[in-house]
Amino acid sequence: MDGLTLAGDFPEATRDQWLALVDKVLKGGDPGKRLVRRTADRIPVAPLYAAADAPAPDSGGFPGSFPYLRGSTVSGQVQGGWDIRQRHAHPDPAAASRHIREDLERGVTSVMLRIDTAMSMLGEEPDGCCVIDLDDLDTALAGVDLTTTPVALDGGRFGANAALLVALCRRRGIDPATAPLALNVDPVGIAARGLGIETERGLRRAGEVAAYADRHLGRATALLSDGHVYHAGGGSEAQELAATMATAVAYLRAAEAAGLPPERAARQIAFRLAVDADVFLSIAKLRAARLLWARICGVSGASAEGMQLHAMTASRMLTRRDPFNNVLRTTLATYAAAMGGADAVTVLPFDYALGLPDPLARRLARNVQLVLMEESQLHRVIDPMGGAWFIEDLTRRLATEAWSLFQAIEGGGGIVDMLMKGTVQDWIAATVAERNDAIARRREPITGVSEFPNLAEQPWQPETCDTARLVAQFRDKALHAQDTRGLPFPAMIEVCARGGTVLYRGSLASYTSIPPRRLAEPFEALRDRSDAVLAATGQRPRLFLACLGAAAQFGARLTFAQNLLAAGGIEAVPSEPLATGEAAGPAWSAAATPVAALCAGDETYGACGVAAIEALLAAGCRRVWVFGKPPEEAALAMAGADGFVRAGDDVLQVLERMHDILGEAP
Repeated sequence: MDGLTLAGDFPEATRDQWLALVDKVLKGGDPGKRLVRRTADRIPVAPLYAAADAPAPDSGGFPGSFPYLRGSTVSGQVQGGWDIRQRHAHPDPAAASRHIREDLERGVTSVMLRIDTAMSMLGEEPDGCCVIDLDDLDTALAGVDLTTTPVALDGGRFGANAALLVALCRRRGIDPATAPLALNVDPVGIAARGLGIETERGLRRAGEVAAYADRHLGRATALLSDGHVYHAGGGSEAQELAATMATAVAYLRAAEAAGLPPERAARQIAFRLAVDADVFLSIAKLRAARLLWARICGVSGASAEGMQLHAMTASRMLTRRDPFNNVLRTTLATYAAAMGGADAVTVLPFDYALGLPDPLARRLARNVQLVLMEESQLHRVIDPMGGAWFIEDLTRRLATEAWSLFQAIEGGGGIVDMLMKGTVQDWIAATVAERNDAIARRREPITGVSEFPNLAEQPWQPETCDTARLVAQFRDKALHAQDTRGLPFPAMIEVCARGGTVLYRGSLASYTSIPPRRLAEPFEALRDRSDAVLAATGQRPRLFLACLGAAAQFGARLTFAQNLLAAGGIEAVPSEPLATGEAAGPAWSAAATPVAALCAGDETYGACGVAAIEALLAAGCRRVWVFGKPPEEAALAMAGADGFVRAGDDVLQVLERMHDILGEAP
């Protein structure tokens, strides 16, 4: 094997040769428009990268050295792999405990416990484990060794939750300093969700908890800077990074006000970012996060070494329809998390958008990580994407864009002020509008929803929970609850340790919230509309397709039409090949649908399109659409065509109009 030269028998290819081939294929078209795509942050993604596109080879440093681009520790995840952190949110603490123990026995290495916020703070149906007092938390974490199993909290009552977890260690005779806890106090992220947090009071609490953890909780992180809330709300990658870093800076300031200097406060902040099915962009985002945090720490007198980066698969990409496609999406996202060097990874179950995960969903959520780690060995290389010209370029561009937005946030007074003004919300709203337009026009397809939908799919039934008993228990305990907002954190711990019921009573949000959005929601709403018609009448909305000419002529447009209609929950009823336009009338009458559409090649439209429309209208058809953009569009419109449906149209508007017409009384 000595002297083996890969590709040595092939002549060296040049960029000019590649450009000549591109020009031949595009027939003189602009490659910049045809082959270059842009991210939501307007970052160009070219079809080809060379060494000249990458920064200097040594500009990223080595793993564990400034600027920590290649990893915040020297060894990365090579020794034991990343932390497999399973999310648990079952409202019943006893059921949550069973699920937690099962997961820990089968490969999960840490627990993310979502504690109810909706019921305890807003009086709504619980959105997490109903933990009100220490007994509840003890039940939920029964059998969990708090000295060996990291426990990460999630939820709006962050002060009370953190106090309960510390008190639980004491109840079990454990020195809290030995427990690997992630208290995840995050007043800014909670407030951004619109959960009624007084942000200034929350920041004071965050600083207090960070100072307490620094003194008494040697293995814990106290604070969480959560970017997932901005990603779930529709933000771009740079917007997510900028808001996350600005939140971390707000926590540095809060900790400093509580007497904790930045070099120690930085160690109390963990980060959570979303990863989705855009693998390379997600990898670049995680790498850029380390770069940005290193820069912030560098000017703050702190160190970014050991930065705790938690990646969670994005909630916005998950669908209610054809949910098994979510397994593919989360697998891609998990791969990106591993390649990007995440310290902990949480995979949301494939039925997350439907409700509580069932055993199969939880099993797949943990096993996708186990397979990628134990069979694919993804953790065995530190920063495996490092040096790849495309990834290095994308990382740097994303970091630059995020830094610009971060500076705008800081220049506007910081993350809290910019949320109060609504500036961050406006940025995200503009991104959402552009993305929604691309989804509506199917430039960003959603498999199983806007593309390749299955109207015959059987609905997936997630796990159910009778919450009536839990709600009654909560109301009984709430009568005796102590509002802990005014108590120092050590006093809160003492209240919890004595078995007191602690409750944070929420107030009105002081600024516009950033609600979570899923990309598939508009199309799913149309499918829900179709299901309602099916339940009421026994039949879905139906549309007749008059297929003119030979199958070879109309086949492509028929497939396009059937796929588009199914995306809106409308059943296509295609005819047999129709040799003449006049045959469309009797074929429609036999199909017994209220409206119709034409499918044909352009030449066939010219030959018999007008006759087909006239025949359909004469037979009593209420509306006629035409699929495609035939040259005879004006003549077809004059004959009575209601509209033309073509690739690139806003199909959501088209489908909504079709539903409206199909829902009209005959």
